[in-house]
Amino acid sequence: MKFKEGVLAVERVRIDNGIREIEVNGNGDCIYIPMNDNSFFERVRSFLDWIKKEQAAFEGKLKSKAESDDDTENIIDMQTELSRDICEELDKLFGEGCCSKVFMGVQNPDIVLVLDFLGQLMPILRKLAQERNARFENVLDIFFDNATGDWQCVYDGFTDIAQGADDVIKALLARL
Repeated sequence: MKFKEGVLAVERVRIDNGIREIEVNGNGDCIYIPMNDNSFFERVRSFLDWIKKEQAAFEGKLKSKAESDDDTENIIDMQTELSRDICEELDKLFGEGCCSKVFMGVQNPDIVLVLDFLGQLMPILRKLAQERNARFENVLDIFFDNATGDWQCVYDGFTDIAQGADDVIKALLARL
């Protein structure tokens, strides 16, 4: 890197992108959680809603098969299909290979294994979300004067931007 003549120091900016690593097995394999990705928590919520619907549909099919005395081979096929679909969704949510890392040696994890994984993961996600919210509050404190309710600007030219962002940020805070 070339510097201009007379430069005495270089300032640096480093951004914490919020990606957190979670070890998921005894081999040290990890999944990654993008805590600062605004869509992540929505995708988690959508996944949980989806899995509830799939489980209910699966139970309905099982009940229907039991009433019709259908063979167990079809039930196993249904379980395998549901397992495959769940793993595809988990891989989309937590990254390619999530299921092979979490459920090492199990090709088609049943719902009990999936719920065990989610049950262990949810407290971690809650903790990370609380840390994210605290960090968000700390960042806001840099720009917001709680005593006056005004935005503090580093540079007067940012005043219009800060005032325009006021409504957006207040709306976000109201949702927390």
